[in-house]
Amino acid sequence: MHSYEEPNWFKHTAEEGRAAGADAVPFDQSSFGKHFVQGRDACRFLQWLCAGNIDVAVGKGGASVCSTLSTT
Repeated sequence: MHSYEEPNWFKHTAEEGRAAGADAVPFDQSSFGKHFVQGRDACRFLQWLCAGNIDVAVGKGGASVCSTLSTT
């Protein structure tokens, strides 16, 4: 339903936003695209593309899922 009134889901969404700002919350991003990158310059490319630090030793943390950046 569309109107100028506060929607019935507003208070639930507001609480989720407050929790995300104050604590850690999981986000299901399984519907987002997935890409397989390989090759000699894969790490350098991912460092350029991603907001997270990709260039870390295997098993030492880092980002296996990260937000991608856009130059446009």
